[in-house]
Amino acid sequence: MGDSTWLIAAITGATAVAASWTTGRLSARSARQTAELNAAEHRSEQTRQARRTAYLEFIACVHAMGNLNGNALSLFRGPTRPEWRSALQDIHNRLRDNYHDRFLPALDVVCVEGPDEVAAAAMAVGPASTTVFKLIEAILRGDGDPAELPGRCAQLWTAVAAFIRTARHTLNT
Repeated sequence: MGDSTWLIAAITGATAVAASWTTGRLSARSARQTAELNAAEHRSEQTRQARRTAYLEFIACVHAMGNLNGNALSLFRGPTRPEWRSALQDIHNRLRDNYHDRFLPALDVVCVEGPDEVAAAAMAVGPASTTVFKLIEAILRGDGDPAELPGRCAQLWTAVAAFIRTARHTLNT
């Protein structure tokens, strides 16, 4: 009976070691998978946050241009004031500075952060803002019609609205 006790003890011990080893391997695999999942979620959240920041900066730049465009529009509502040309020149200069100092860098960041459909929507804002800017230049030269300004500004805001819809969809999916 002594031999069978040792045999049962050996089998029980081997079973316990095997169970422990299996449990340890499964726990290690589970921990590794959990860590990988957490890392992926962290990367995803970092990407989302970087995109959100880029989109907000881009929108802020466009709104700054929109405020300046609104100031230009207000110069031609009602009777034209004698100082309209100097005021419009100031708006033109500020638009140009905003475009080069803030808008283009923000556009570049949006294009880098992506995705492609958001970059394309952002790229569409550029030409729309350029048409407003070129019209203001033409008005200053004397060969542009201020009556076209509302329509050009509306085109710009249509492009901005499309960008915002695309960006919102991207951030929410």
